[in-house]
Amino acid sequence: MMKTMEKRQEARKNQEKTVKRMMAYQKKAEQMVSRKRMNHHMIRKG
Repeated sequence: MMKTMEKRQEARKNQEKTVKRMMAYQKKAEQMVSRKRMNHHMIRKG
């Protein structure tokens, strides 16, 4: 009984790590996209 609980906790921890990593990657990707958009705006104005 205890082993299954430990395995579940471990799985949950791993899942949380994966989600955090994905969120961080998504934020980075969005920053890159927004930065590119800003550059395009600057080029058009300039």
